[in-house]
Amino acid sequence: MLWYSIAPAAVGAVMAAAAVVAIVFASASIDYWTVMRFFGSRGVTLAPDAWKDHAFSRSLPFYLFHLPFYSDMLGFAFGFAILCALVFWPTAQGP
Repeated sequence: MLWYSIAPAAVGAVMAAAAVVAIVFASASIDYWTVMRFFGSRGVTLAPDAWKDHAFSRSLPFYLFHLPFYSDMLGFAFGFAILCALVFWPTAQGP
């Protein structure tokens, strides 16, 4: 009984200490000027072909949406989501 009363508090304390350590490391590794440039450029509208790759002359949408790796990953994620739903539904119907 003592273990059941102490263990949740101990796990919660360890998780809180890990969260504080993660916040310290994350705040040390964030470049605040990059964050400010991102938020400052959100209202800027550019043409879709404003950025070109210097090596292969490809536009940014090619690298974000048309590469075979990304389309394969999208298909995998979609299939995995359907598989998870098909496994979840029968198990949720059980007693």
